[in-house]
Amino acid sequence: MLHFNLSFDIILNMETSEKKFLLLKLLIPLILVVILFAGAVSFGVITIGPEEKIIIDEQVSATIIIDFGDENVISHVISTKNNTVYDFLMEVAEIEDIKVKSTYYPQYDSYFIDSISNYSGAENSKNWMYYINGELGPVGADKQIVQDGDIIQWKYEDFTY
Repeated sequence: MLHFNLSFDIILNMETSEKKFLLLKLLIPLILVVILFAGAVSFGVITIGPEEKIIIDEQVSATIIIDFGDENVISHVISTKNNTVYDFLMEVAEIEDIKVKSTYYPQYDSYFIDSISNYSGAENSKNWMYYINGELGPVGADKQIVQDGDIIQWKYEDFTY
């Protein structure tokens, strides 16, 4: 505490020009750091956003089932190098020509499925939830790696926060 008070007293007793010089001496490095950080972000050296996806370069086969909750069910066995639950959903969407809408949430670094076809998660307290081998997905669908033989189920079901 004595060191701070002593330093503060020294600053108070300085001439105005000395105070300006000290202020510049402190601000210039701070400004340079901010400029370097902004430059690194703009040139892609530092990225802000979804982290890069890990690609596993091997064919994986899994069953994917989409249960719309009204006896409308889509089921496919897919073999692909795309390796997440989200990727498998997008594969089925392409095969069946249905739209999938998702939102990226940076705080979770993951995507949330807003709707599949015309079934929106904003209606009737229902949301799209995925299960892998009968267990509720522990992470975002874009983070869950699919293993050969897995069963992926998407269910449009009651879920309130």
